[in-house]
Amino acid sequence: MSYREPSIHITKSKLAEILESFQIKDSEKLSELILKRAVNYSLNNRVVVISNEKTKRDMTRVIKASEGDTQMLNNLIFLIRKNKLNHKGLTKIKPSNLSQWSVLKNLTQVCLDFCNDFDFSKKQGFSKYLEIGLPKISSSRNLINKLVQMQESITLIYESMLIIENDEKPGETLEIHKYYTSKIESNTGLYNSYVKDPIVYKCFVGVRHIIDRYNVPYKIYIDAQFVGLSFTESIATPYQLITEKAIDRLNSYLYKNKLKIENSNSDTISLKGVDILKKIKDGNN
Repeated sequence: MSYREPSIHITKSKLAEILESFQIKDSEKLSELILKRAVNYSLNNRVVVISNEKTKRDMTRVIKASEGDTQMLNNLIFLIRKNKLNHKGLTKIKPSNLSQWSVLKNLTQVCLDFCNDFDFSKKQGFSKYLEIGLPKISSSRNLINKLVQMQESITLIYESMLIIENDEKPGETLEIHKYYTSKIESNTGLYNSYVKDPIVYKCFVGVRHIIDRYNVPYKIYIDAQFVGLSFTESIATPYQLITEKAIDRLNSYLYKNKLKIENSNSDTISLKGVDILKKIKDGNN
């Protein structure tokens, strides 16, 4: 069995103290000579081993996140949980708790990335990230780690919120949503609203853009989707309403029912509308 050869990493002053403890004369000068000679034998493999990309990203975050940013996030977590979520028995993470503080710094960098992605100030971005993420966590066990792991979903939720906020015709979008949910309710007796679920509700913004593009009444469009998917004996999901196949189902429905739409503005869809539809589709792969 082979063993690792012992090695040391020591300052000149400490080396001098050790030599002096052995009653070696002129230990200061001897330590200087030893260090000058030893520099040629310096170990170049004494580095932190990064085992994988995740570890590398985590270490980078810890380095980049400042103590001030981390403390701000620490305070915001405490305040939001106490004042908005009415959590009890709360304590802030202390810098002396190295393991928890390290995870908190990791979360700080995640929140800084969120700020950069959406052009937030630090306090605004930190607050928004927490306001989206914290209510979705049912247990406070490993709370900070859970918030780190939610980075992708929180980003997707906020992107969806922006699409909804920038909807030029929110009233029409709501009418589309009501008609869609009423068709399901009429068959099942159950009503399910998606208004408070931005990831799903943005699909109805996408529907509104499609019907504007093709100048088709929303009731015909929604009916076409349900008829077109009736062979599957399942409902048309909100995500299926905004796919390329949804246009095929519309065409098939119009043809079978001898309906013709005056498609006068199909070539004038705005670039903004195209971008929104692309975001909606990309967010629901």
